[in-house]
Amino acid sequence: MQKIDITNTSVTINQLINQVKNGEEIVIISHGKPIARLSSISHILQPLASRHKLRATQPQALTSNLEIIQSLRQEARY
Repeated sequence: MQKIDITNTSVTINQLINQVKNGEEIVIISHGKPIARLSSISHILQPLASRHKLRATQPQALTSNLEIIQSLRQEARY
């Protein structure tokens, strides 16, 4: 992680972006305190098309939620 003081005008935003593209994280500081962080986006979030597609990707549970709750209650001796 590289730290750049905001008063350092010798570095342009284009140079910083190129460093971020190469996998570097940059923290911009002002008066010794961090004020911003530049880092690459690991992946772009996509909105969920449908709940049915999401449920299809999930593994099938061997026990129901009701059974799990009942067993937890029995263990805790409610």
